[in-house]
Amino acid sequence: MKIKINLINIFILISGVVSTLITIYNFEKIKSGYELILFFPLFFCLLYFLTFGKSKIMDSYIPITTFIFIVLQSIRFILMPPIIAMAGENNGTHFLNPAESSIQLATILMIFDIFVTTLCIYFFSIKKKKKVVQDLRIQGNKYVYVIFLIFSLALYLYVGRTVKLFHFLVVPLTGNERIGDITDTPLVIAQQIVMVSMIVLFLWIVSIFLKKYNLKNKNIYFYFSVMFAIINVGIIIGERRSAQIYAAFCSIWILIHAYPKKVKKIIFIISSVALVILSFMSIYKVSNAIAYGSYTNAIKNSQFNVSWLSSTLQSYFAGPQDLAVIIEFKESTELKIENFIFDLLRSTVPISFFIKNIGTVTSEIFNNYLYNGMQRTGHVISSTGYGYLYFGILFAPFFSVINIVMAIFFERKMTTSISYEMSYMWAYLFIRVAVNLTANTPALINQITIMLCTGGFLFQVAKLLRRDTEKVLLS
Repeated sequence: MKIKINLINIFILISGVVSTLITIYNFEKIKSGYELILFFPLFFCLLYFLTFGKSKIMDSYIPITTFIFIVLQSIRFILMPPIIAMAGENNGTHFLNPAESSIQLATILMIFDIFVTTLCIYFFSIKKKKKVVQDLRIQGNKYVYVIFLIFSLALYLYVGRTVKLFHFLVVPLTGNERIGDITDTPLVIAQQIVMVSMIVLFLWIVSIFLKKYNLKNKNIYFYFSVMFAIINVGIIIGERRSAQIYAAFCSIWILIHAYPKKVKKIIFIISSVALVILSFMSIYKVSNAIAYGSYTNAIKNSQFNVSWLSSTLQSYFAGPQDLAVIIEFKESTELKIENFIFDLLRSTVPISFFIKNIGTVTSEIFNNYLYNGMQRTGHVISSTGYGYLYFGILFAPFFSVINIVMAIFFERKMTTSISYEMSYMWAYLFIRVAVNLTANTPALINQITIMLCTGGFLFQVAKLLRRDTEKVLLS
């Protein structure tokens, strides 16, 4: 699929101008300390046209990373400023009230961060593009996968149904409490095992129907593959909507390699299904649908406004308030390099299992500070904020750069893998990092190592046992 760079240029230019005009129009409403957001669109557009404006994004060395980076930064530097300006005094989370000086430093750090990260992305994107592997195959021992699938099914029947590890397509509005996220370690492992088994089943089925499609050239086999992709996307884990984004991206990635002539149809169908599921999940979480007993009633009683939108954007996309609170947290807390090392160890599976009840990670200390000891989770530390906490102003973008390097590595691995299994796994790790480039690195490492220790381990064992089987057969 080709994305015409001239259309992207026009869109960014027009949206940048509109963003600036709206921010100027509402400038008198802007809360003290936020004045620099007026220049956010101009700075972003200047950086974009000096780096990516004359090149074709999809022909670069890292096209998907580059495209996602541009989208994320457009949200932060083009969409966010006018929303913050229109929201006025109520532009963030109501109980957070960082000082004016903290907001000013936060906006400066955001500009510094995008300057460094844009140069980083541009440096890698100008490399010569390598050929993407198109023909994939199941590389692991199928008997290993059969045993794993049977084990996963037994695990789900024994444990999963009782604790409701998953829901499908729509979260039912039963009971008086929201489903939340599973945090108990054995259940998290069980959940991950069942999730990996669904990935294996999806990949295996796609490979089977692709062979039939190539043999008989009947579209029914293509639609069977799409149907199982929809099932893969429709598995809901807790309240985290991002899981559907990851599953949709990975499913699309596999299907467009299996059926390269049906790219547009694949993207349209899977994206549409994912969008519908995400819409219902958003209503469930944001509008508290379970309190109304109906998704329709939840929509009718929703109270969305500019203040809510500004607060949401700043929380999810590391806005000035988000960073300003971290700046003040650093001033009131003495964090040492030992805390950073402990964060890495606690985030790395399986090491984390052995030190789970030892010490406190930075995110828990931060949330205890925010909520006066009432809760240990709820607010995420951004990559820039995490860098500022441990390495100061000059190295604030350090973890943003680390996240970008990880995304680039995973993108190159997923485009060069020759097996369905590893291509899906690398795609999962890539999208997990790419859409969270502004998140702190330890949080990403936790999710990366969970997948590597489950799916990665299974795929490598199956691959090795297949090689051993082939050697025995040849001898």
